Amino acid sequence: MDTKVTLKENLSELQELAKERTVKTQNIEYDLETLVKKIQKGIIKLNPDYQRNHRWDNKESSKLIESLILNIPIPTIYLSQDVDVDEEVEDGVSRYSVIDGQQRLTAIYG
Repeated sequence: MDTKVTLKENLSELQELAKERTVKTQNIEYDLETLVKKIQKGIIKLNPDYQRNHRWDNKESSKLIESLILNIPIPTIYLSQDVDVDEEVEDGVSRYSVIDGQQRLTAIYG
């Protein structure tokens, strides 16, 4: 067996896997109304299986809302595009799950 051919084949397979697992990022700034509407329509899923339950009490949530009112920057919220979802939300509309920011989004939505 030719070792060079085997290594080359393995490299090609690894490169294809790497393409599939590449993280693509995109910055989008939504206003609060748009975020709430996307959550209501099920476009943004707040409670994927891997997320813990909402932990913030009303005091914590109020602090976030106050920060937003005062236009104080809050940490970035990270969403993952669900590419393997069976059901569609709307024609051609992607669905997203929360990776980081569930507590903040739940406070905004609630």
